[in-house]
Amino acid sequence: MTLVDSWPSTGRELEFGELIQHDETEAAILNRLLPTTLEFLPLIQDPPPAPPPAPSPEPPKECSQLLPECAPSHLASPQPITPGNVLSEATAAAETPDLLPDQTPSNQELSVQIPVSTLITPRSQYDGFIPPLPVTKERVAVEALKEAHGSVTEKEFIEFDLDQFSFYVVSAPYPLEMRSLQYMDTRKGYDRYYFDGVLSYRGQKYYVQRVEVAELPIGNYGVEHPSVEGEIWVRSVLNSKKEIYYRLGKPTVEYKRFYKPFVWAVDLGKHSVDYAAWLLGKGQEVRLEVFKQSFSEWLGKTHGKSAVFWTWRRQYPGNDFRTAVVNNIRFIWKEMNGIHGPKKAESMRLFRQAMDLEEYKQNKAAPALPMIEEGDEMVAPTIVTPYIKQLFGEMVFGKVLHAVESSDGGLRTPVPALDAVLSTPQLEMESKIPGRRRGVLHFLPLEVTDRIQVGDTISTPHDDETTDTKWRKTENATDHRWFGLVQKIHTAKDGTRSFDVIWLYRPAETPCCLMRYPWQNELFLSDHCTCEEGRDRRVKEHEVLEVHKVNWFGTPESSGGDFFVRQTYIVEHRRWVSLQESHIRCSHGTEKLGSKTGDTVLVRLNSSDSFTEPCEIVKVFKQGKTIFVRLRRLFRREKIDSSARAAPANELVYTDKFVVTKPDKIIGRCHIRVFQVDTPIPSPYNRKGTGNLFYITHRMDEAHEQLVPLEHDFPITLRQSFDPQGQEFRRLRGMDLFCGSGNLGRGLEDGGAVEMLWASDICRQAIHTYMANSPNPDLTRPFFGSVDDLLRLALEGKFSGNVPRPGDVELISAGSPCPGFSLLTNDKKNLKQAKNQSMVASFAAFIDFYRPKYAILENVAAIVQARHNRTQDTLSQLFCAVVGLGYQAQLVLGDAWTHGAPQSRNRVFLLIAAPGSCLPEAPPSSHSHHPAAKTRGVGELCNGEAYVRRSFDPTPLKYVSSSEATADLPAIIDGMVDACISYPDHRLSFGYTHPIRAQAATIPIFPYGMNFVKTYLKGGDRPLTKSDRDLFPAEGLRVALTAQGWSRLSPKEVFPTITTQSKPTDARTGGALHWQENRPFTVMEGRRAQGFLDEEVLLGTGSEKWRLVGNSVSRHMALALGLKLREAWVGGLEDNSRRGTRESTRGVSEGVSEHRVKREEWEEIAGLVITDVVTEVENVMVNGHGKRRRLSEDVIMSAGENCTKIQRIETRVEDVVMTGATAEAISVTSSTSEVRSEPDRAPQSSPSPITSPEKSPERSGQQSCEFCIRTRRSDSFEEALHWNSITQAPSYAALEVGGIFSSLVHSA
Repeated sequence: MTLVDSWPSTGRELEFGELIQHDETEAAILNRLLPTTLEFLPLIQDPPPAPPPAPSPEPPKECSQLLPECAPSHLASPQPITPGNVLSEATAAAETPDLLPDQTPSNQELSVQIPVSTLITPRSQYDGFIPPLPVTKERVAVEALKEAHGSVTEKEFIEFDLDQFSFYVVSAPYPLEMRSLQYMDTRKGYDRYYFDGVLSYRGQKYYVQRVEVAELPIGNYGVEHPSVEGEIWVRSVLNSKKEIYYRLGKPTVEYKRFYKPFVWAVDLGKHSVDYAAWLLGKGQEVRLEVFKQSFSEWLGKTHGKSAVFWTWRRQYPGNDFRTAVVNNIRFIWKEMNGIHGPKKAESMRLFRQAMDLEEYKQNKAAPALPMIEEGDEMVAPTIVTPYIKQLFGEMVFGKVLHAVESSDGGLRTPVPALDAVLSTPQLEMESKIPGRRRGVLHFLPLEVTDRIQVGDTISTPHDDETTDTKWRKTENATDHRWFGLVQKIHTAKDGTRSFDVIWLYRPAETPCCLMRYPWQNELFLSDHCTCEEGRDRRVKEHEVLEVHKVNWFGTPESSGGDFFVRQTYIVEHRRWVSLQESHIRCSHGTEKLGSKTGDTVLVRLNSSDSFTEPCEIVKVFKQGKTIFVRLRRLFRREKIDSSARAAPANELVYTDKFVVTKPDKIIGRCHIRVFQVDTPIPSPYNRKGTGNLFYITHRMDEAHEQLVPLEHDFPITLRQSFDPQGQEFRRLRGMDLFCGSGNLGRGLEDGGAVEMLWASDICRQAIHTYMANSPNPDLTRPFFGSVDDLLRLALEGKFSGNVPRPGDVELISAGSPCPGFSLLTNDKKNLKQAKNQSMVASFAAFIDFYRPKYAILENVAAIVQARHNRTQDTLSQLFCAVVGLGYQAQLVLGDAWTHGAPQSRNRVFLLIAAPGSCLPEAPPSSHSHHPAAKTRGVGELCNGEAYVRRSFDPTPLKYVSSSEATADLPAIIDGMVDACISYPDHRLSFGYTHPIRAQAATIPIFPYGMNFVKTYLKGGDRPLTKSDRDLFPAEGLRVALTAQGWSRLSPKEVFPTITTQSKPTDARTGGALHWQENRPFTVMEGRRAQGFLDEEVLLGTGSEKWRLVGNSVSRHMALALGLKLREAWVGGLEDNSRRGTRESTRGVSEGVSEHRVKREEWEEIAGLVITDVVTEVENVMVNGHGKRRRLSEDVIMSAGENCTKIQRIETRVEDVVMTGATAEAISVTSSTSEVRSEPDRAPQSSPSPITSPEKSPERSGQQSCEFCIRTRRSDSFEEALHWNSITQAPSYAALEVGGIFSSLVHSA
């Protein structure tokens, strides 16, 4: 294509985007210049995008004609005519003889938008270039200009004008490629710049080429100048010893996109230098934190009256200049040296924090331990406690483990005997009572089984292969018994008896699988019973092997039983929780809605709806025996307000529109808070719905049918969620291991329940980035070094500010290295990967030593083993270790896109909670699955089921696509400018060389999702030519039929998982090329995929930043976990300041001992009890016991024989300590121990061995209880370290007052 600098009709050069009036002369030029085929159409700058979020981009009009399947379903609004539009119209006219170009009305004005030049090499370096003036050597031009200037001496200051210039570098990877000037002498390979341009003095002009640059002087420093404003010169190598400078004027057309960000960066450097001088004059430090807010305020006060300044300022959004400073830090350093001198510049913390990364010195334990060697590989040993060494020592990575004893000699887990840990689970199979023999099994005689009572623990043989059991017998184990807690006894007509039981699970029947569990006499009570599975599932009396003595609420050290039980295993969720008395009695037929009037819920109003809608429960009522819920509709503002189409998807409108539905339409909870219109929406409500958080600023004025702002005193009936700026509870003290750039720790902090006071990472860039983004850098104590050194120092008692003592740490979060488990790692058996795998054992050792209240571990889903190699199951061994310590635990599948991340990142999270604390639940999805998501189960248990499965329940929000997440980012074409003013990290992470650019340019933009294979090997609408094919490898994995290399991502899809390197040629990852621009994804786009906040900084080079992003945890997922952690720690997500007011309006006053409750009030107080047999309870009396109120036992029993399952009603009053007498007075006890019935008759309920028929909060979905609230508010850590000394609770009263773990009970 021919290139011109000006149009003949104008006689001047055109500006970017300038619209030219279309006359006959210019039309002829346009027709001559435009290509005749689409294949050679130059890249055209898109029209300004609509306000975000923008829809997925539609194919250009010209592509719709060539590729009909890409045609949009609707016509777009009129757009400025571009060369592409002219081409498509000309093509259409040629194909349609009736529509000729000369039929266009003569009075119609047309315009042409000149596209931005996309050249990378200056035009002057192309063959056939016609220079504006004859090319002159620099020496000759300078001498001639000096003569015109009239200079006499060599030391005299002389300046000439330099216009029509292009600056470029000359190197092997980047030959003759243009670059911005701020990188001169600040980047490797950017030390030799050259320019072509016109040198002039008072009308005398000379065109020079290949002039090497020596210096880049800049003027106008000082607060009296609002801008550099053209005071920029270059000095050439020829004049390096002379005072001859070239003042920069106007660049060439192709260099303008490189020059504009340089001019902006020059002004940033000038203001930074001036601001540093002001700070030093005030005796203040120049550090990175001052650029977060203070710098912007200083700029406004200093230059707020200058129009030139505001022209510069408006180009950068927000007040936080840290990312801009960091991305130009070396240029600013160079200017600081030049203005303030090297001594002052070196004393500034800013450069230690953001450039040299030497603010934090590396920590090491001394003396160093011997390295572990294997062949040519060598790694440092992994420090663990003796308990962890005993459990993990026989694994493949056991060779790198090194046990260190605690210096205090106590408060740690006693190491189990080696034979107990390594032995196969075996129990004595011979019954002590002579009985019946069948093969090798001995069954109890009938006279013994006749004495079995409800509450006894019995054992029975494992179902064999002839049954439909999913359970496989444990390999290499001789004991295949199943254990059950008798719940009901059934007697048939012939006198034979059978038993309904709650099954007790052995460790091997849980996610512990076949790995080493420390206590072989421990069983887990489960929520899996036979009561509703039919007669065939019951244990027959002739199948009983033995009656066992069980030490309930026991410990490994307790005696007096065959087994001890301290945990309940929730089968469906693979979840361990601390044993409660209520768990020992199964409960069926009673289901609690779990919501009250004023609660906000997610409702699927119609069965065909793909999404749920947020609503408020206004009333619960009955019609006959059917229960209904009246809901207030809370509409999405973006859907009903035409002036706010760009409103966040989680902004709602308060209305007086109602709908009535059944309770089964309620899918789950959501959390809503009201904010004033002029109030910035705080985090986490500004995260676009993550965690099912919504907010309201407007209400619907029904009278005028318009939206009006909510007044401060407007009566809102809904129960609002928490105020993030007014919390009144103490946060958990957190330690962030393998902290990386901080996404996991920051996300948990965003939930409001934790404050990370300690952080550790071995990566210099990571620990400095973590601290740069810390909300309280003066409180956070970083440990720059290995977690091995950190744990060793702690075990040796060498505590310091960044090595906390036991009891200080209440939460440990960790994202341990994943290469040892990742599917992208080819060789997982080498010593390096053994070291990476051993970091899971290190995490377990930190828990063993510090005994936190909570812990969270993140890793890739591949850490969960399937059927193969079960004896080397790292995750199962970790379960054995933490559950063996008495911790509650659950594995959670974390699909990042279901929490708002525009990325297909899939990880697993292990949630851990100490006994007495509430174990957080798995966070529910807030966003839908993307189209490519598939049903998935992770791992495989001994019964063939998955550890955890992906849920496809409806959600309130649609998944966020890659184009929606980046709609506000400006187009950067090929990314070669390597600078973006408004979003400084919107730049490529690696050197985008000519070969890769040429390959990417051959992959079609439309249809979406094209790659090399689709374009060439499998054919396509635009197959590669032979010359295009020669750009790619001739053979190999990258061009195989299954390869995903050189893939363009569809804008309607989410980003692929961000890894530690950006590799558009990778055959496995794929989706690394932009859907519309010929480039890979930028660091900013990777940040958006991972959920980094725009104002947060990343430190290091481009590739180092990308690695930080790839190693991070999705911020969206971390926030969802943080909210669940808050719910568990605090007791809910409601606004605490409003809770008491709402509960006082329920009609149950403290001073009334007996009060007649209306049916609707009863339903609200009870939380809407739904039973299999709905019985209307009339004349219900509320008996007062202290501040708790329950239905009288007599009233319940007198309600009728048909009412077999009625939930006792309890209004919870916070922070009320129940006395033993009160607990005994309100217990409901049944008296029937055995029922003789026909086989087909329903048995009556029988008492549990421990009196407490109350349904457990854990099993009813309610996470909070008064006991947990009291214990988790404890500030004492000395007692918390003794929680594993569990004593048997004699009664429910003692359990609640004394606590299962006496050391954790404190007054509220």
